[in-house]
Amino acid sequence: LDLELEKSRFFRMKSMELFDQKSHPNEMLSGLRYFERALKNDGSGHEKEAFSWGPVNQMALSVCLLSLCERMRDVFKLEPRLVRLKAPTYILGDIHGNFHDLVCFEKVLWRMGPHLTPCSFLFLGDYVDRGENGVEVIAYLFAQKLLAPSKFFLIRG
Repeated sequence: LDLELEKSRFFRMKSMELFDQKSHPNEMLSGLRYFERALKNDGSGHEKEAFSWGPVNQMALSVCLLSLCERMRDVFKLEPRLVRLKAPTYILGDIHGNFHDLVCFEKVLWRMGPHLTPCSFLFLGDYVDRGENGVEVIAYLFAQKLLAPSKFFLIRG
């Protein structure tokens, strides 16, 4: 019986990061929500257009992004090149660095978060070329993949 208790505790540990707002994936998603929103001048002189960073700590952002990349390297090493997915799965392709489209997908397909939808999401590549927000797109996808590894699948190549 103790073995079963330890086993269930181990499986719960993976989900702990989902609720830890200080984890790098959650910090990145929080930062990307800031990036997405416009901020009006509230009298303090701080104003920011939507889909721009404004005055942020670029070093902290870089550290967070590097952490996501390092962790994703380990995830990609363990994940098979051929993934078998069950229905229902949304297939999304050719984002090309367009963070606006990715935000629209999020609002329509997994508004309450990927964990609360029965679907999986398969992204077909071409994440960063051509668009103006390639770094934001890949940061978003990496953060979601780390938080929901059985829901987000990223084709590489």
